[in-house]
Amino acid sequence: MILAHFTSSTKRCLTRLVQSQHGTSDMGALALPAEIILMIASHLDKISTISFALTCRRLRSLCFPPAPSLNLAEKEKVLILIEQDEPTVNFCLRCAKLHKWHTRWSRSIPSWDIEIRLPCKPYLFDTFYLPPLDLIPYYHARLVMNRHLYGSTHGPPISIFNLRTGSLQDYTYGVMTTITRNARIVEDRLLVLLDITMSHPRAEIASLQCSIDEHYRSLVCPHIGMRPPAQLPRPSAQLPELAASPTSQFRLCEEAFGSCPLCLTDYRIDISWQGAKKGYIIKLFVYRELGDCRSPFEWSWQSGLGVGIDEKL
Repeated sequence: MILAHFTSSTKRCLTRLVQSQHGTSDMGALALPAEIILMIASHLDKISTISFALTCRRLRSLCFPPAPSLNLAEKEKVLILIEQDEPTVNFCLRCAKLHKWHTRWSRSIPSWDIEIRLPCKPYLFDTFYLPPLDLIPYYHARLVMNRHLYGSTHGPPISIFNLRTGSLQDYTYGVMTTITRNARIVEDRLLVLLDITMSHPRAEIASLQCSIDEHYRSLVCPHIGMRPPAQLPRPSAQLPELAASPTSQFRLCEEAFGSCPLCLTDYRIDISWQGAKKGYIIKLFVYRELGDCRSPFEWSWQSGLGVGIDEKL
């Protein structure tokens, strides 16, 4: 991957030199005299020189700059190239360093110990909010995308983001909730699909509405929820299908679609009446795009944060 950083003309020149010295290219750059290697290196820029030097030990001893002076952009390019070649590390854009990741994450990454598992504090500010009560740190999302882009040894599988809960009971209001989450990658962009079902076992409409209002105030994304916009901490829209009505009844609907005006979120909601014994069944399907996860500053990632970076700092 590092060799791929060179131009095709440099590769052809190197091949011709090897063939002229030995009549074959099988031995590669190691077959060249040190003088020719240094002559080639003298025509490279700083990033290409470092990439060239990191190809093998001999080139490192000959060509690696004794005190490389790289600006932040150049340093990031070099570290990203190393990240592509070295499967045990992950590049952090906040501290401009490489961090090791743990292969034990291949099965799951519990959200409750995010702070313990993150390698540096800045990652705490890059946590993507997933309703109703879950989070995805950027660090983990980048690792999953590294696996997709660079190979199976570069990160945990996408299945670590999948979730299926049993029936979760709200003991205050008695509401039962089930949540299923599945992640997939489409055109090199990470998508998360949420399936949320809510009901009250005794068909108490008021309790169901109170539970949604209290515990799932941002039911679709940080910008769309049960409460009116004035009652939410950030500019938001109200989910019209769940809005309170004078008769305390939900609005029956089937495959009602909507989108968030502030982030890459689409949703579908079904509200059905199952009779006096079962009451309302609310099914919500949320489709959220997390982007390509190449930078925590990219808009599609920033728009999904529960609270903006400026607000946290």
